[in-house]
Amino acid sequence: MVSQLGVPTLFLTLSSADLWWPCMYRHLGVSPGDHSEKELSKIMQKKLNENPRVADEYFAKRVDECMKILGKKLNIQDFWWRFEYQHRGSPHIHAVLWIDGAPDVRTFDSQSTEQLAIFRQYYDSLVSAINPNINEPPAEHHPSRLQASEINLMSHQQHAQLLNRVQRHTRCGTYCLCGRVGHQKCRFNFPKDLLSDSKLEKDDKGIWTFTPKRNDSLLNDHNTFVAVSWHANTDCKIIAPEYAIINYLSKYASKAEPQSSNYKQFFNNILSSSTAETPAKQVFSRLLIRIVGQRDISACEVMHFLNGEPLFHCSRLVSKIYIGSNDYVLIPSNDDDDFVPQDIFYFYKNRSAQLENMTLRQFACDYHIVRKRLIKCRKQRMLQIIPKVIIGVSDEQDETFYKQRVMLFKPWRDVDSLKSENTWKNTYISSGINLWELADESSDHDDDTAVVETPENEPYEWMQLAAAQPLQPISDTDIGYRNIDRENDWYLSFDKYPDILNQLDFIKINKDAFRTKEKYKSRVSTSISTNSKF
Repeated sequence: MVSQLGVPTLFLTLSSADLWWPCMYRHLGVSPGDHSEKELSKIMQKKLNENPRVADEYFAKRVDECMKILGKKLNIQDFWWRFEYQHRGSPHIHAVLWIDGAPDVRTFDSQSTEQLAIFRQYYDSLVSAINPNINEPPAEHHPSRLQASEINLMSHQQHAQLLNRVQRHTRCGTYCLCGRVGHQKCRFNFPKDLLSDSKLEKDDKGIWTFTPKRNDSLLNDHNTFVAVSWHANTDCKIIAPEYAIINYLSKYASKAEPQSSNYKQFFNNILSSSTAETPAKQVFSRLLIRIVGQRDISACEVMHFLNGEPLFHCSRLVSKIYIGSNDYVLIPSNDDDDFVPQDIFYFYKNRSAQLENMTLRQFACDYHIVRKRLIKCRKQRMLQIIPKVIIGVSDEQDETFYKQRVMLFKPWRDVDSLKSENTWKNTYISSGINLWELADESSDHDDDTAVVETPENEPYEWMQLAAAQPLQPISDTDIGYRNIDRENDWYLSFDKYPDILNQLDFIKINKDAFRTKEKYKSRVSTSISTNSKF
C-alpha cells in the first residue's frame, strides 16, 4: 500500500477501557451504581475473564463504528489497522490512515518556507499535545464511564479530566525503561520538552519530523476529536519520514513471532550479555528460561480466532502474483479432465485488443477473477509480488528481480518472446524501463495515486518465506508427479466410509444451531438488561 498509495498521514492507536465503558456494564450485567470504583474494577476484571468473547466482539464493533465516523470527519481515503492483545488480555489496534489532501512528505525538500508553514498548520489540526487544564481535579467517576448522552465535546472540563486520567504518562515502569541500571530512560522520551509553537523541521540526521505544540510534558500526542469521542487511551502521530512507516509496520504494528534459535545461539547470546563475574548458575538459569519461554496468548485473542475474525482490516483488496525464476504451469486435475484453471496470466495473455498497451501490473490492479470471469475492480487493488527479492544478493536473485520488473512494466503476450536478450537483466536494460521515473500507468482512474518504486528500500519478506517453508531453502520437488503418486488410488479411503456424504454438512448444521441458540440467548440478555436499573 505504501509503494502504491504513498506515505500515510497518521499513526493511530486505540486502546480498550473495558473496565469502565458503560456498554460493557450492560453486556456483562453489572450495575455500576451499587459499587465503589475499586469494587467495580474487581468485578469487571472477573466478568471479563469469564466472558472474553464479549470483550473482544464489543471492542471490534466499537472500532468499526469509530472508523466510519473518522472516515467522514478526517476525510480518510484509505486505512489499514491490526488488532493486538496485551498480556493482560485487553485488545487494542494500531492503524495507519491515508487522508485525502494531506501533504506529501516526499516533497518537503522542494517546498518553500511558506508552504511548509501551511503544512505545519495542517498537522496542528490533526495532532495535539495541549492540556486544557493540567491541574483539573480528578472526576468523581472515571471519565470513560460517561454515557454518550453525558459527553460534551465542547467541555474543556471533561476534556481535561479525560486527558489527565488516560492520556498522561505519569509513571515509568519496566515496560518503558531502557538502558543500564542507573542510566535508564523512558523509551517514549517522557518527560518531553514544552513548546510554545509546533515544529516541522529536519532533525540532526536530516529527517523531517513534526513536533506538536506542548504545555504538558507528560501528555501523549493525540487527536482531540478521537480522544474525546473514543473515551479511552489513544495515540496519534504524524508520519513524517518515509521509511518510518515501513519500520513501524514491520517491527511494531504487524510484528511476527521471533524465529526459533538453536541451543548454541541461545547460549552465545546469554554469554555476550554476561560478565566474567557472572555466576555459572545464573547463566544456566537464564538459558533454561529462554528455552522454555513462550508467547502469552490472551483469552480475547483466542476468541477472536475462534470466531473467524481477521486480525487486520484494510480499505483495499490485494492481488498476489507469483513471478519466480522458474515459471509454473497449471495442469488438469487428472488425465480425463481437459479443464485447466485460469489465472491472471491466462486472462492477461488473452486480453482484448483495446488493452494491448496495458501492463501486467495495471491489469492485475484493475481486474480480478470471479467464477472464471474477468471483472473490473470498483476500487484499484494493491499488488503483491511473490517472492520479494532484493537486488545485489546473488546472480539468481538479480535475474528474478529483473524478470519481475520486465513482466510487470512492459506489455507482453508471451513470456518467451518477452525475453529479447540472453538474460533478464539485459532485457531490462534494453527495454528502457526506469522505475524511479515511471509515470503512473493508471492515471485515468480516480482512485489511483502516483507510484514511486523504490525496491532497494523494501523490507525483506522473511515472514512469507518462513510461513511457506520454515528454515528450509526453496527447492523444486517432484512430489505428486512420481509414479508412486500417479498409481496410488487416492479415493480408496473415501470409499471405506459410505456415510461420509451425510456428514459433509455436520459443521454447518451445528454452527447454525449454535448461532440460533446464541441469538435467542442474546435477546433474553438484552431484555433483562433493558429492565435493569443502573
